[in-house]
Amino acid sequence: YVLYTSGSTGEPKGVSVAQRGLSHYVSHASEEYLVGLSGAVVSSPLAFDATVTSLLSPLVKGLCVEVLPESTDVIESLALSISGDEAQLYKVTPAHLEGLCHVLAATDVAHCFVVGGEQFTRPLLRRCQALLPESTFINEYGPTETVVGCSIYRVGPGESLEGEGGVPIGKAIQNTQLYVVGAYDQLQPLMSIGELLIGGDGVANGYVGREDLTASRFVANPFSSSGRVYRTGDLVRYLSDGELEYIGRRDAQVKIRGYRIELGEIEQQLLSLPSVSAAVVTVQEEASGAKRLLGYVSLTEDSQQDGNALREALIAKLPAYMVPAVVTVLDSLPLTVNGKVNKAALPLPSGEGSAVAYEAPRNEVEAQLCAVWSQVLGAERVGRHDNFFTLGGDSILSIQVVSLLKKQNIQL
Repeated sequence: YVLYTSGSTGEPKGVSVAQRGLSHYVSHASEEYLVGLSGAVVSSPLAFDATVTSLLSPLVKGLCVEVLPESTDVIESLALSISGDEAQLYKVTPAHLEGLCHVLAATDVAHCFVVGGEQFTRPLLRRCQALLPESTFINEYGPTETVVGCSIYRVGPGESLEGEGGVPIGKAIQNTQLYVVGAYDQLQPLMSIGELLIGGDGVANGYVGREDLTASRFVANPFSSSGRVYRTGDLVRYLSDGELEYIGRRDAQVKIRGYRIELGEIEQQLLSLPSVSAAVVTVQEEASGAKRLLGYVSLTEDSQQDGNALREALIAKLPAYMVPAVVTVLDSLPLTVNGKVNKAALPLPSGEGSAVAYEAPRNEVEAQLCAVWSQVLGAERVGRHDNFFTLGGDSILSIQVVSLLKKQNIQL
């Protein structure tokens, strides 16, 4: 098949998958995911490659497949199905699980949930285990370019995964090689972050009509005399126990005020906070060209923390240049039809984006200062407690501030 995907780049491209790669994955899924189950439930659109798991894998074993109508509320439909008596396979995103935690009644049926598409967090896993104690949860990682999934981390009934942050993405499935490499394709040691290269039977043919892009992403295996690997652009590291941990996207690296920042690293720190169940970090560019980090989170059910408190917690964990200017708390993160976070639908922060309560200038000098900051930073409103660098200022812009204030006979 050819399946068009934008991945994390936002640019649609057709991935050409060979029958060899498809049968390789379906063989893995049917052997690993369906033991003791009566069938599977398809809850994602047919144009999303995650559907391969729950649609084709049961059919090759002669099991039943139920396809939920796309016109219905997917969370309500899933909850109704999960509450049934038969043990089924479900392929879901973490966002689906987050929604289910709010509506699902506890059940002892031994379902199998294969989770993919976005990062699966440990706190969310524990919440799901409390509702579904007999179910198995499999964190599956894999880009469309290597056919749905290439590594898994399994958590069975009665098993626990303590701590915060993300669930590991585990180890390679059959006939698959995972390499963590540095800038010059040298293998990285344990605990060192690098780009993930994927080799094996699941590597796709390439991108339809995009020979240049295919040549840059599907390359000869540097660790074998034959075969190709796919350059994922994903940053990972091997933990001391040999399990892979997902860190973020290489192309999610941004440069703000001269600092190179991995957005995924900030998201990891947000997810490590006990009250946070989901998190995403974006960059907003002001009309002046200044950039600032924005954080968005949804909280666990029992948490009452606000964005300012979460931002203060980050200050203790990250250098100042990596702390978002604003952390916004949402009831839930907006999703695409495939259940992934829809960054384009994230709201702008309320107010003018300050992380502190606005307080007007108290005298003429403070009014002049706020006016100059507003002019240089492109901010509609600046209060007397705002931080210049938090609002997008840098050392170059500070020179402009000094110059403009000198013209008003104010010396800094």
